Amino acid sequence: MRPLPEGARLLGVKTEDGIATADFSEELVSRFPGGSSNEAATVYSIVNTLTSLPGVEKVQILVEGEVVETIGGHLDVSSPLAFDGELLTD
Repeated sequence: MRPLPEGARLLGVKTEDGIATADFSEELVSRFPGGSSNEAATVYSIVNTLTSLPGVEKVQILVEGEVVETIGGHLDVSSPLAFDGELLTD
């Protein structure tokens, strides 16, 4: 399974005060395939990856430099998100 929609690009990442801001191209939203499980996988693949880095406690997802409310209509991504271990499998 591919966690990011086809064509979605990471435009940049910066970290300040424990928050990593990850800016993605509009394809993150426009090509999102739909579904709450897919959205959780997309969002937390980003968040859990970045929070595994030293000093990163939360992640703010941006699209084309702007805060968005959601990627696919199910999860609120308008504020920084912390690691979520529920999606991890053995």
